[in-house]
Amino acid sequence: MKSKLDFRTSMQLASMNAEIQALQEGFELISRAIETLQECEENRLKQVLVLDKTLDREDIISLHADAYDNVEIFFPRLFWGPFLISVYSVLESSLKELSNLFRENLGCEKEFNEENGGLLEKAKCYFSKVLKVRDLSKLSCWEAITQLRTVRNIFAHSNGRVGYSLQDNKKLEQIIKKRIGVTHHLDVLIVNQQFVRSSMDAVTELLQELQDDYQAKNR
Repeated sequence: MKSKLDFRTSMQLASMNAEIQALQEGFELISRAIETLQECEENRLKQVLVLDKTLDREDIISLHADAYDNVEIFFPRLFWGPFLISVYSVLESSLKELSNLFRENLGCEKEFNEENGGLLEKAKCYFSKVLKVRDLSKLSCWEAITQLRTVRNIFAHSNGRVGYSLQDNKKLEQIIKKRIGVTHHLDVLIVNQQFVRSSMDAVTELLQELQDDYQAKNR
């Protein structure tokens, strides 16, 4: 059966998928860049230890500490924090586009931004109660999406700095306890490749589910 999707809608969906694909390619590029930087840092440390015979025990400990900070803290924070902001931005723009496509298709007057709350609260209510498409919170990826929001907000609003205590951020504390690739070192938040990958996969799954719903209505 021929699809009822018009050219404009097809282009919107194609553009959305292109952004998702760009994220996947960006993930691979950043992963390789971090690996290269980590190897360079480790090689630099080895060279210094071999060539500089004047180093005492305290100097060696300090060099190892600096290398550890770069490899385990600075590089992941520098690259993955901004990337997670981009992942969430694609989620936000795509949810708004999809909500508008459904709204036009169903002849619904109320718009997405008329809902109260943050992005996820709006999406949950709008797609389930207004559009009556589905309850997004029932999807298996929803928990990962909410974890992404918590972590993303810290990078977006305070450049990954959370202070020396997590008592005021219970959501983040729970995420760290789950050992899913989010850690806290002194006053900064650190995410690893595992968490970024799972966050990106969750966003892709959510958007694909909604695209499938929309296309099913237009077959």
